Amino acid sequence: KVADEQGWTQCPQCKEMVMRSSGCNTIRCRCGKEFCYRCGGSSRNHNCQRQCHNMSDSQLRKLRESMYAYPEAANHGLPPASE
Repeated sequence: KVADEQGWTQCPQCKEMVMRSSGCNTIRCRCGKEFCYRCGGSSRNHNCQRQCHNMSDSQLRKLRESMYAYPEAANHGLPPASE
């Protein structure tokens, strides 16, 4: 939750949290993975392969929420929380 509030992004490869202070949305993590800071998708030549710049705010928000999901611990067998 703190990561989302701060606008941090999780590396899709090593799952470490990263923070971008300026520049374009393509970022390279310490593990070497290059990805789009906004959506976590692959990025080549500074272009998001998911084309998240064409997504609506709600689509991007849902995608970012999924970035912080941990399948092995998801809900501990409990039903999803209602909004």
